[in-house]
Amino acid sequence: MEGSHTRFSSESRGILDNLDPQRFSSQIPAPISGRRRNSTASAVGGPGLTDLINKSLAKTRPENTRRPYTDSRKSLLLDSRKSLRSSQRTSLLPNNAINSGVTNATNTNNKDPRPLRDKNFQSLIQQEIFDYLQAQKYDVQANHPISLKALRQPTQKDFVFLFRWLYQRMDPGYSFTKSLVYDVYAILKTIQYPYLETINKSQISAVGGSSWPKFLGMLHWLVNTNKRLDAYLQKVDLSLVSQNTQDLTVLRQPIGTVDEQEDKQEKYELIVERLFIDYIVQSYKSFLNLDDDYTTYMKELVVGFEKFTQVIETDISNIAMSNSHLSVRYHDLVEKGKEMKVAKDKFNALQSDLTKFQNYVNAMQHKSQEWPRKLEKMEAAKHSKAEELKKTERDIAHLRELIKGKSMEIAEIDKYNGERERLTKALDTISSQIDQAVSSLKTQRRDAEGAYKTLVDVSEQYGVATDSLAMARSNVGHDTSDIQQKFSLPPNYLEKYDLSQDDSQFENLVGSSLRETIMPVLLQLNETIQSRIQNSSQENSSHEAQLETIRLEINEKTKELESLEQELSLAKARFDGFKQESHGRLLSQRIEIEKMERKLQNAKYSSHQKVVQAEQDVENTKLRYEELKLSLNREKNNLYAKVINVIDFVSTFKINVQSSVESLELLAAEKLREVQSE
Repeated sequence: MEGSHTRFSSESRGILDNLDPQRFSSQIPAPISGRRRNSTASAVGGPGLTDLINKSLAKTRPENTRRPYTDSRKSLLLDSRKSLRSSQRTSLLPNNAINSGVTNATNTNNKDPRPLRDKNFQSLIQQEIFDYLQAQKYDVQANHPISLKALRQPTQKDFVFLFRWLYQRMDPGYSFTKSLVYDVYAILKTIQYPYLETINKSQISAVGGSSWPKFLGMLHWLVNTNKRLDAYLQKVDLSLVSQNTQDLTVLRQPIGTVDEQEDKQEKYELIVERLFIDYIVQSYKSFLNLDDDYTTYMKELVVGFEKFTQVIETDISNIAMSNSHLSVRYHDLVEKGKEMKVAKDKFNALQSDLTKFQNYVNAMQHKSQEWPRKLEKMEAAKHSKAEELKKTERDIAHLRELIKGKSMEIAEIDKYNGERERLTKALDTISSQIDQAVSSLKTQRRDAEGAYKTLVDVSEQYGVATDSLAMARSNVGHDTSDIQQKFSLPPNYLEKYDLSQDDSQFENLVGSSLRETIMPVLLQLNETIQSRIQNSSQENSSHEAQLETIRLEINEKTKELESLEQELSLAKARFDGFKQESHGRLLSQRIEIEKMERKLQNAKYSSHQKVVQAEQDVENTKLRYEELKLSLNREKNNLYAKVINVIDFVSTFKINVQSSVESLELLAAEKLREVQSE
């Protein structure tokens, strides 16, 4: 019986040994979603445990947990970048800021100093953007091709994909709305793009053409920002690797700054996640090893939470003490601030009084420097006036002595004074008359000089006219030999002119009468001119008729030209209207195309999500199938054991019955022999 039990136990152990837990766990599907992280794969030994661990964590923590903790340092390094970038935190830019158009960013009024219109500079930043996109596998992640030609002559779709990909690297939790214009402008305003004033909303709907250098500079700025963010995240990754998150003594230290509080909060979350993940992993390993006793792991979880509770209590006490100290310090600073304000007001008042007094002192010093000079001048004037007064007194005394010596009376002196005044007045009158005569003489002289100059000018004009007339007559074939009379003035005529003579002296200046010589010639010339005028009038009338005909033709051509210009303006107006309509249709078609592309992308995304969900359902179904298969094997093994026990019992019962029958037969045979022998 014991041999049969041993055989059964060895057989059952062999069957269970053949049920390799790793073989079944390797068939547990890993999640396909990009946001879920396989951080526990290295801790358990295979990627198949991630789904169950994530489901277990989903029951014990909210959905917006910021960073899962891993038991492995290597997985912590691999997931730190995703924890910072692809975490499930909400976006830095709320969607309601897009809808309402209100952001907390301040608008800068800086002009872009970069030479964006320079072709060499454009080529340089295009190559830099292209190198960064290739290094980060933009075409794979965004599912959109990239080339230098797309950066030189981009389409609206290229710009949309580039901007979305660059900004989602900075803010993975942000979801774009359908209105790209408001999205781009609000995002640039929120992240405080320094040259936002160079971009307006109307240019965002069509980024190509002359406005592309502005958007190329903006994309280059986003690339540089992402590079700096990548460098910072790399430093964070290195610090996370070198940091011992399991040391609880570090958390008992007091908090100094807000950053330290945030770091401690992160450590709290990591400790809690580590406790849960360790418990779930160990329990799942026990489950795969057909051990349903999880009390040991639960005790470890309870002990870990008790330690964590002690750390939290210590932290709370430290924060309370720090708050009390800070409160006392705050009240002290408030009192000192009030005293400082009063002292500052007093200082300002004293400073104002000091300034006024200093100005008064400076004014008095300036005046004190001027008063000695003024006093010296007044003293000098005083001495001069005193000397003049003494001199006047001496003159008066001397005149009195002279009058007394000549025995003259006052009445006689007054008479002489009156005579002197009368003579002085007469002299003044004569002087004024002389001045008037001189001024009138000068006026007449100026008038005579003007008349002489006018006469000279007229004589010159007469000579020029005579010469031109002779030339004109000679040109038409007239005899000009009779023109011998030339009018000229003798030299120094004005100095020799006698004002007492009359104007008749101008009639015979050159020895003969002008009227007798020139008048017949003028009459003959007048007749010739009249005949020529008549001929010219006839020719002019014929020319005027021709001119009128030409004018009528010009008017007709002008009317035709105006009609053609009107038709041209109408054609231009129709062309402009058609162009605007075509442009509007093109814009609407582009908008419709973008809408259809967004719908197609949403449809692709939803179909991809559905496919992923279906694959997850299939994998979960396979997992349940394997679990049911495993439980079926367990039940089968149990049935095998029960059958073996029954067979063992039946065989043992059969052997016992056979042995009893044999012993009974032997006993019957012995009794028979005994009976026969008797």
